[in-house]
Amino acid sequence: MLGFLSEEKQEDEPKSKEPEYLSDSEISEFLRDFRDSVPSFVLSDVQKALSGRRVTREQLLAVMERIVSGALDRDAELTSRVDELSASVSELREEVSELKNCNEELASFAEELERLRGEMMELRETLNTLMRDMRLVYGRKFNVSAIVDEVLQGA
Repeated sequence: MLGFLSEEKQEDEPKSKEPEYLSDSEISEFLRDFRDSVPSFVLSDVQKALSGRRVTREQLLAVMERIVSGALDRDAELTSRVDELSASVSELREEVSELKNCNEELASFAEELERLRGEMMELRETLNTLMRDMRLVYGRKFNVSAIVDEVLQGA
């Protein structure tokens, strides 16, 4: 999978039957090569997990291949999730904008309603004044009781 990791130095000496185990400092040095591709806390966890254990270069290489592969998979998942969240944020932004527009319209309607309420009160006062004036005018010109008496008496 990771070609640069599998290229190991070919030693001129024949391989011994006993595998060559890495020291803690060799493991640490090996892990430094991954600083740019693997988060430091993961490298620290790997180093802690391997501390004091017998591990060969091949085993360490296999561990790191799995970790890097998993990190790439997680990066893809995170990218997908970030894209989903970004789309959700965009939708929310649009909804908030719509609500803001609705709120502005409601505020405008409330102002208009208040203005109309004031006009209505003025009209009501004017109507009351007109009705009072009509009663006065009709009351002076017409003596309703006299008209009723005249009609009933046959005049």
